Amino acid sequence: MDVRSFPQGTRNCYTLKPPEGKARIYLIRASFMYGNYDNQDRLPRFDLYVGVNKWDSVKFDNASHIVIKEIIHIPVIDNIYVCLLNTGSGTPFISALEVRHYHNSTYQAEAESASLDLYQRLNFGSTTNEIVRFPDDVYDRIWTPYDCPRCASRGTNFSIDSLNGSVFNLPSKVMRTAALPINVNDSLHFEFDIGDPTLKFYVYMHFAELQSLQGDQYREFNITLNGNLLSEVKLHNYLHSMTILSPQPVRGANLSFSLYKSEKSTIPPILNAMEIYIVRDFLQAPTDEEDVSAIEDVKSNYGLDEGWQGDPCAPVYPWNGLNCSYNGYEPPRITSLNLSTSKLTGPISSSLSRLKLLQHL
Repeated sequence: MDVRSFPQGTRNCYTLKPPEGKARIYLIRASFMYGNYDNQDRLPRFDLYVGVNKWDSVKFDNASHIVIKEIIHIPVIDNIYVCLLNTGSGTPFISALEVRHYHNSTYQAEAESASLDLYQRLNFGSTTNEIVRFPDDVYDRIWTPYDCPRCASRGTNFSIDSLNGSVFNLPSKVMRTAALPINVNDSLHFEFDIGDPTLKFYVYMHFAELQSLQGDQYREFNITLNGNLLSEVKLHNYLHSMTILSPQPVRGANLSFSLYKSEKSTIPPILNAMEIYIVRDFLQAPTDEEDVSAIEDVKSNYGLDEGWQGDPCAPVYPWNGLNCSYNGYEPPRITSLNLSTSKLTGPISSSLSRLKLLQHL
């Protein structure tokens, strides 16, 4: 993988301007592979921000470790800032940055300020160990095969359709395989060791009936998560997919899933695919939109190159020469601007008058 590194400055940002604008759902994916590109043999560590809120820390197990961070995010302003912050543990860099627009009712969190940080996206029953993404997935989600040694696999060569026009648009290549118990009377069981009991998760489980059921066959099963009933599933529609999701975020140092057939069921449970997301509560608001528009115009009018990137007042560090006021989670406001070292000439920009809380210039 190629890299772009940022040896200068504490904060370096990409500004994404999707044509759909704010209040839409986007998948943002950042990829990193160190590969000792700088011949320093020192694994860096740095922080990754989306907008004005910390998304995650980027760290590596070894030089060839590929780190992929992916989040489903609803921006509250038209620009999406993705920033790398130098934390003093090596030079930040990035290998790839992607953004995809989603249907607005596809993935939803409990609050408008929350984003969904991908923990796992798994393809069950795959016999090829192939990673599936675009063009098989129109949303370019990356589906990784799940290794289930206590499972059997079932598959079909037919395409899978979404039941009732599901907005998830699940790839047929993923949905036409499934895992099921080796013995017909057994349950499916798998778990994930989270380690941090404070994290909150949303779970999406995707199913499709791959077997043309005969008159005396009936597939019905229950799903439990950490011992609590999550849902009851009845699969009646051959070659059609359906999705079950946790209605509320779940917590736990472990996520333990069990799928077991009901008393009426004559055949075992199946699972085709699953997604698990960490809830990221992004509470800090971006800088007031009118202030941002005004200061961007000032920057453009004067041709300023002061390392002004991303949000003017956040995250952590405001732009050089700016002071901002902060009031809890309300949008910060620009209160002072010092351009004395910029050697400016010419008329005063009228955009300065739009900084309504500016006290010092």
